[in-house]
Amino acid sequence: MVPIILVIGIALGGQVPLVWTLGVALLAPVLFHAAAMGRPGYRRWLADRRRLELERDTCQRRQHALESAGVLGDTLAELTALAKSVELNDEVAAARYELDGLLDHYVQVAVALKRYEHLIAANGRDELAADIVRSQDDPTAAARVRVLEHRLRCHDLCVAAAKKLRAQSAAIIELLRLIAQRSAMPDVPISDQDAVERRLADLEITEAALGELTPVTLAELPPLPSLPKKLAA
Repeated sequence: MVPIILVIGIALGGQVPLVWTLGVALLAPVLFHAAAMGRPGYRRWLADRRRLELERDTCQRRQHALESAGVLGDTLAELTALAKSVELNDEVAAARYELDGLLDHYVQVAVALKRYEHLIAANGRDELAADIVRSQDDPTAAARVRVLEHRLRCHDLCVAAAKKLRAQSAAIIELLRLIAQRSAMPDVPISDQDAVERRLADLEITEAALGELTPVTLAELPPLPSLPKKLAA
């Protein structure tokens, strides 16, 4: 860097001090950044920033996948908020249940379910069955009947797959709700069944001791001074 500055200074007609000033001005942000990177607080800030950027990119990726398949993002928004609440309340539970993976799995299931539903709607079973019945007695339509039968079986497979995916999606939703509900529960203090009884017993002993002590204490008190005769009259 120093030789470069000198060369530039000579090229500018020997104005080396000016070039040094410009060089320091250019190097100052670099040196400040390098010094700041060595501080723990700055490193934590950088890590938090990268984590937030990764979370934002992940949310956008999931949302784009749902929108491309024609799935509404309301449920994903709810599940994402639930996962965030679990991370805030219980980091151990968030890591244990792999909530990010669970959200990705929900998106995959929702997209697949929507595609199966489109296939089911585009190939009505009643119409396929009616075409098979109408063409069965036509010898020239034997190949078409076999194709229609294959389409009918494919339709039934789509219906069965959609049913499983719908149940799986519902299970993921309820599971995330359950995890969030449990993570929000405060810790229950350790119960001590005898705590009240012990305190009552101590109180009774104290009261009994005070009851025995009171007559003795009153007996030991000095007598009250007699009133003056004028006041007594």
